[in-house]
Amino acid sequence: TNAAEYGVCVTKLGGSAAFFQFAAAVFDGQDGLASADGATLTLNSAATKAGLDPAKVAACAATPEVKADVDASVELAKDLGVAEVPTLMINGRAAAATASYDLLKRIIDFQSKVDGVTGQ
Repeated sequence: TNAAEYGVCVTKLGGSAAFFQFAAAVFDGQDGLASADGATLTLNSAATKAGLDPAKVAACAATPEVKADVDASVELAKDLGVAEVPTLMINGRAAAATASYDLLKRIIDFQSKVDGVTGQ
C-alpha cells in the first residue's frame, strides 16, 4: 500500500502527468519493492523522477487521510470483485483490460442500447 499512498500524493502534488511518470518509474524499479528499505528507495526515486520532492511526498503519504483513501479504494475493489490492475468497468461490469478495441466497442454499444443512450 505504500506505493498506492505515494501515488495518491504524487497526483495531489504534481497532477496526472507526474503520476504517470511516477507509475512508470515504480514499474521499472518494481524489484526494489521486495523489502521495506528497497521500497523506500524505489518510491523516493520515482517521486524524484516525477519532478517532486520525495520528502514532501513521503510526508503526505504518511497522513491518516491518505491511508484512509487507499483503504477505501482497496475495499471498493474487493466489493466489485476487482482482482487486477488495470480493470475496466463498463456500467458496473468488469471487462479485461487486454480486451480488443472491437470487443470493448461492442460491449459499450450493447450497454448504450440497454441504457437507452442515443446519438452516438
